[in-house]
Formats: sequence, C-alpha cells, structure tokens
Amino acid sequence: MSQNALTFAEMQTKIASQLGVAYYGGDGDEIAQPPTDTFTLQQIKDYINDGFRMLLDNAPPEGWTWQRPTASFVVWATVTTGAVTVSGTSNTTLTSASSDFYPSMVGHAIVSDTLENSYTITAYTSATVVTVSANASADSGDTFTITADGNYTLPDTFGGEFSGPITYASGTNPGASVRWGSEGDVRRFRENASSQTGYPTYAAVRKMADVSTVTRRWEMVVYPTPGADYTLEFPYQLYFTALSADGDLHPAGAHYDGVVLAAARAVAEMEGQDIIAGRVQYYQENALPSAYRINRRSTPRLLGTLLNPGVSVASYRDSYERPDVNFT
Repeated sequence: MSQNALTFAEMQTKIASQLGVAYYGGDGDEIAQPPTDTFTLQQIKDYINDGFRMLLDNAPPEGWTWQRPTASFVVWATVTTGAVTVSGTSNTTLTSASSDFYPSMVGHAIVSDTLENSYTITAYTSATVVTVSANASADSGDTFTITADGNYTLPDTFGGEFSGPITYASGTNPGASVRWGSEGDVRRFRENASSQTGYPTYAAVRKMADVSTVTRRWEMVVYPTPGADYTLEFPYQLYFTALSADGDLHPAGAHYDGVVLAAARAVAEMEGQDIIAGRVQYYQENALPSAYRINRRSTPRLLGTLLNPGVSVASYRDSYERPDVNFT
C-alpha cells in the first residue's frame, strides 16, 4: 500500500493512462495528464467515485475504522447576535459583529429583533457568516435571534448512524452524563416540559424531512434543551461525499491510497475496457486483503475480560459523588 497521498487529479491521470485516454500536451511531449474533453474526464471521475463506493460496500465484518470519525458537536442555547450586516439581493448573507453561528443552525429560523421578520438559515460559512432563504436587507444593522428548541442539524457527512457512546467534552463537568436514547423518548420528555433547560442528559438522532434547505440530512435531538453552549463528542458512521475538486483527498487516509486506486482501476476495467487485464482480480485478491490488515491494526488489541466486568465507566461516573463546583 502506498503511503503517499493521492489527489483526485493524480488518480484521474492514472485511470486515464490505463484507458489510453491521457492527455500529453498539444505536441504530445508532456507528461500524462487527465483528458481535456468534458465527457471522457467525467467518465474517469465517475470510475474513481464508483470505485470508492465499491470499497465501502466491501468493508470487513468489523467495518472500516476510518469510517467512524469522532465528531465534536456544539449544542447551543438561544442566541441573540451582534449587529448584523446584510449583503446580496436574493438569498442574502448575514454577517454578525460577533461569533454567533454554528453549522448545526442550518434549517433553523433566524428572526430580526426589531421588525420580527423570520428567515431560514440555508448555509453556514463561518461563526460570523450565514446565508438565509430570502432578502433580509430590510433588517440590515439589526440584531437577530435563533431560538434553541433542542434540535440540531448534523453534518452532511453524518451517515445516519452513531457508532459509540456520546460524552461531554473534556472539562465540561456536567451534573449528569448524556446518553443515547430513542427520539421517541425525547419527544415524550418534551410533552409536559418542552421549555426546560439545563445539561442535556438524553440524545437521539433522526432523519430530517427533506426540504429545500436540507436534503438527506439528520438531526440530533436532546433533552433538556441546553441552557448554555455545550460541546458533545461521539463517533459516527461517515457518509461518503463524492470527490469533485482536483485537490480533493479521499476520506480513508493515505494508508488506503493503494486500495482506493485499485478499486477505481477495477471499475474502469469493468466499465471502460473491452478486455480483462487483471485489475479486478488484483483488487479482490491483493489490494482488499491488504486493506483489511491495515484496518485491523487500528482496532483494539484486547477485547477485554470474559469475567464479571464489575462497574462500568459510565455507571461509576453516574454513581460517583461529585464535589461542589466553585466559580471565581
């Protein structure tokens, strides 16, 4: 397996050379490059992305470890922004004088405090910049409010499945731990006390309804609604986003460059060549087993004792008598 990080453009060149469609300059005296005609180039890009999808489908029984990143996710309390400058004429951009925005606000309502005009946040750019669904120029210079309801839009790379426990970030010192539950439990808790705030103790994920502002997205629902901004951490199943820009790197990491390229070559052979040149066989018999060995090196070396485990970390933490917290 190669340890060198292959960019999307470099993989395009390798697949183009395999298919005999690489570009060598106008006089044919340059090094191999991706083809210049749009149709052929798009085919090659599709072969690479389809190869990566095939690799996802061919995961080992324990799953790909690189497909389970740990998210650091902020659940926020109701926010009142600083003075906002509005730019644009249709889907306008709001720029706050202070750092008020989070990616999980996409799909939420933002309301101007003076005229009480309501807009939907359609895109997050930075902690100070978001885009809304309509022309908000009438509210330029005003402050805005985003009301917390305990629902938070998850990243578009979230594949619909968490793969481990959820915790508060180090040093948060909450009064109780947060744990996964069902979204039905969260709705049931909210029946009689929807306005209760504090440290969230229950969290769940659910599919969002597809609308113009969010499609194929998931959200985290927590109870109670946060009384302040808290950072939660949890591993999740990574959703594959297609490579598109020349400088893109696939999410598996450099250790897997070899198997990703082998998968792309196999797809190119199956769909773009009229002969069997051994690319599929190499992927199945060499590259994929090698990737499995790399994957196993990232898993725990010990599976733990089969004896009575005693008190788990989570149960000990919840039964532990916590010291008083003093603020200065």
